[in-house]
Amino acid sequence: MQNITSFNPGAVGSNPQGDFVIDDKEPYGQFKDGAGNKIAPNTIWTNFNMPLNKINSGIGLNINVDKNGLFESSTNLALQYAYQLKIGDGKLGLGTNLGFNKIGYDFSKAVYPSNIAGASSGTDQIIENLKSKKSYNIFNLGLGGYYKRGNLYFGASVSNLNSPKINTVKYFVPNVYFLAGYTYNPTNPLFVIMPSMQYKSPINGMVTLTIPQLSLSTIVEYSKFLLIGMEYSTGAEVSVLAGANIKNGSKFDGWRFLFAYDIIASKLGALNGSKIEFMIGYSFNLHIEKTTKTYKSVRFL
Repeated sequence: MQNITSFNPGAVGSNPQGDFVIDDKEPYGQFKDGAGNKIAPNTIWTNFNMPLNKINSGIGLNINVDKNGLFESSTNLALQYAYQLKIGDGKLGLGTNLGFNKIGYDFSKAVYPSNIAGASSGTDQIIENLKSKKSYNIFNLGLGGYYKRGNLYFGASVSNLNSPKINTVKYFVPNVYFLAGYTYNPTNPLFVIMPSMQYKSPINGMVTLTIPQLSLSTIVEYSKFLLIGMEYSTGAEVSVLAGANIKNGSKFDGWRFLFAYDIIASKLGALNGSKIEFMIGYSFNLHIEKTTKTYKSVRFL
C-alpha cells in the first residue's frame, strides 16, 4: 500500500501531492555458495510520480534493479502515464507503463558441487558455453486501473502484457494484480487503521516458478506519527513492520520511513529464513502559496 505505483500505473497522479519512494529488499544474513560467493538476491525500487491537475493526468518514473542470485541481474526503467477521470465523488485512474528492461548474465563465477556427497565432479558444457557475459534489451508493457473514493481504494493491473522474449523464449510472464484497501478512523482520534489486500498471479497458463499469492495486511497509525503493522502471504510468509509518518508541519513534514522483517515459514526458510526491507518516502506539495501584501502611499500636495 506504500508503493502502489511500482505495479499499478493507474495510481500515478491519484494524490494531490507528488511522491518519491526508495525501497530496498534483501535477505537477512549471509547466503553463500560453496566457493563463498554471496548469491542472495536483492531488489531495489525507485519510484517518482506527480499529478498534472490542469490536464487531469499523472506522470511517473519507475526504476527497478533486481539481482537474482549470482548469475542474473536486470534493470528496468519504466515511464508511466495515467489519465484521472472523475467519477462521482471519486477518481478512476487509467494508466500505462512503458518499460525498457536490460537483463544480463554472468556465469564466470559458476562452481560445481563436487564437494556434495553423491555428486560427481566435472563441468557442465552448457554453462561453460555461457561463461562470457551477455545482456539483452527488452521492451515491456503494462496497464492498470485504480479507483479512489475518500478512504476506499481498489484497482487491477497487468505487467509484461506483451510477453517479452529473449531470443525466441517468452522469458517474462504476464502477471495480474488486484488490490484493495481502506482507511478506518475509529472514535479514538489517536488511531488510524489501514487494512489492505493484494492478489497476484500469472495469467498465460505457462508452467513457471511463479504461483498465485494472496497478501493480507494491516497498518495502524498512532498519533499521526508511529506506524506498526503485520502482513500474511500465502506460501507461509509473515511480515512485521514499523516506521514513522511525519505530519507535524516541521521541515521534515512529508517524510515517511518503514522497516519490514519477513519470516519465511515454508521449507525454503531452512536455506534463508528471513528478509528485511527498508523504505523511505517523501510526499511534497506542488502548490506554492502566495502571500498577498498591500502597499499604500499617501502624497501630500
